[in-house]
Amino acid sequence: MERFNIIAYLKHLVAINRLATGRGFTFSTCSGVQALEGMLSDMRDATRFVCVSDVTQGNTTYNGQSWSARRVATVFILSRYELGNAASYAAAINECRALMNQLLSGMLHDAERIANETEASLRLDEVRSNELGGTFLDGCTGLYFMISIDEPLDISYNAEDWITDNA
Repeated sequence: MERFNIIAYLKHLVAINRLATGRGFTFSTCSGVQALEGMLSDMRDATRFVCVSDVTQGNTTYNGQSWSARRVATVFILSRYELGNAASYAAAINECRALMNQLLSGMLHDAERIANETEASLRLDEVRSNELGGTFLDGCTGLYFMISIDEPLDISYNAEDWITDNA
């Protein structure tokens, strides 16, 4: 079974969101928070970003009946603002908050369809988020949130996977 492509899904969600498209949010991927500064410097013309980390955290879980693989994807929403201008900062962080809420509402809307089509379960009952503050990067603020995705996992023992000693 192919894994649910959370990056492609979020790229689509950003592309059809009125706030994201109307305010010029640019979609990209990164390899964690440490890679954001390079991504931002490469995008000198853009001022707003939705960036999904292509590195996920994960664990294997058992619910008493079946096993699943849980991946946690991190989504960054960033906006440039005028340094030293409190109103500009407030507008930027509020816009990031609003976009996060809209992306979550889109995921809630799509969750049942995604589960039926892919067997992936978007775990939206608890979404962790952190705001980055005004000193995260020069003239850029935002937040990140984490989405858990559960997918069925078959870890049943298969003797053909093992080399056995018949001595």
